[in-house]
Amino acid sequence: MIGDGRAEDAPPVDALAEGMCLLRCLHDPALIDSVDLGPLLVFPEHRAAWQALVRTRMRYRNAEWSEFYEAWMAALEEIKPGKSWNIYALIEDVTSIERRRAEHQARKYETSLPAQRQTFSEWVERLRRIAQARAIISAAQEMAERAWRVPDRDYDVAAARRTLDSLPVTTEAVRIDL
Repeated sequence: MIGDGRAEDAPPVDALAEGMCLLRCLHDPALIDSVDLGPLLVFPEHRAAWQALVRTRMRYRNAEWSEFYEAWMAALEEIKPGKSWNIYALIEDVTSIERRRAEHQARKYETSLPAQRQTFSEWVERLRRIAQARAIISAAQEMAERAWRVPDRDYDVAAARRTLDSLPVTTEAVRIDL
């Protein structure tokens, strides 16, 4: 298990990081202008919430928070009819998940200080690292598929390694042994 309770062999995704970024953008709409979360989000509900946030931000740039929130819920209802309240509740529940995680970390490290809460930038960076991991996995999967689909041809392992090494992250953990 990873320190936060996820299995080590689980796919690279973090619902908590996605939810925290969306929740922070909902409570501080100016954050929407600072990053494009769209390509970083995996869950369809989160992508719908982001799409509604962007749409609402474009239309209600100078609105009070309550007006922004109501417009966002209306946009979310347009995108996912009948599911807007469920999606909102899913995102809002993230705060209690984060609080429980922080309390767990404080107990684990035997400290009386509250566990450090991550900033918006730290959550976004986590999503970027996860997106990079998914890109590496996709590249490796594509190379493996090419290798077995053309069984009468030798596959160039060195070329595969160069492809992985050209990705914008380190790939030391990726092994290609044939």
